[in-house]
Amino acid sequence: MGNLLPGQNLKNGQIGFVDFGFPGAVSVSIDWLNRKIECIAGTSVNLADVKPVFRTVRKNSSVSIKGAKQESGKSVVKFDSDVTYRIDVPGVGYKYWTVKVRKM
Repeated sequence: MGNLLPGQNLKNGQIGFVDFGFPGAVSVSIDWLNRKIECIAGTSVNLADVKPVFRTVRKNSSVSIKGAKQESGKSVVKFDSDVTYRIDVPGVGYKYWTVKVRKM
């Protein structure tokens, strides 16, 4: 049997990101329990014009920011302040995730 984290439910599974990053990122840290992602960006990364690459735990999840659908590697996101993603899983529910990016 694998490791279970507090609050995980075997029936519903986890709602969230498996991985998250963007071109030029030096490091990414995902906190699954608190649904937070912290990235340290390289000095050459323009945080106002970034196309994050991500993968969700469930393939049928939809990802949005303020109701606007986000696609991995396609959607432009301005990371000049914290960004909140909403991940929806049909029939299961949704969770909000906070992504914080800072320069190296």
